[in-house]
Amino acid sequence: MSVSPKLMIWCTCANTDDLRYYDRVVKWYRHVKSFPVVADLYVFNDGPVSDAGKKHIAYDNSNSDLTWIEEREPLGRKSSRNFPGWRRAFAHAMFVSLNYDYCCHIENDARILNVPEMCSWMYIKGTYAFYDLHYNIIESAIMCLNDVDVRRAYASVFSQPKMQHSDTMFERQLENLTDSPVSILNSYRLEGRLPEAFRGKNLDALCQVGADYD
Repeated sequence: MSVSPKLMIWCTCANTDDLRYYDRVVKWYRHVKSFPVVADLYVFNDGPVSDAGKKHIAYDNSNSDLTWIEEREPLGRKSSRNFPGWRRAFAHAMFVSLNYDYCCHIENDARILNVPEMCSWMYIKGTYAFYDLHYNIIESAIMCLNDVDVRRAYASVFSQPKMQHSDTMFERQLENLTDSPVSILNSYRLEGRLPEAFRGKNLDALCQVGADYD
């Protein structure tokens, strides 16, 4: 009897009392749960989930199969490029991913438009990322990390405090590594822009969609 390959899909969440961040995770959960794949779903939180956040999340009982991984203390974000809390969450996810055959990162403010194509990449050996057409860099918010040796290396590199507290863009850090992701599909960071303006323009995903986007 064959055993199906194990897939994990994960995102991160900031340590905050701002309930909009937890709304984003609930919307993310509903989005990825609709994909035609079997996967374990994780959220890696920068610090403990606040009591207000836990109460807010509890209203949606359908997310009971979502595993939250909490850090003891938040590291937060120091600037637009220096966000040690997120890098630590990334490293933690890489360590957990060593128990899986395949690993897919879809950030909680990203939405996949081309779901069939995305799902096919979830099971292809290698290390892949979407390509952001706004900044012309790899999109770290959507990656298929399907090489366990690369994940092990990422876990080691990004668990180092000097890498977590770097002022270098995370995407540039990845590009400077030997095993940087290969670009596959196109995405665009909305950053407050209206999503309707970019629909139908050969985009496979949107990132930084905002709190009001489903």
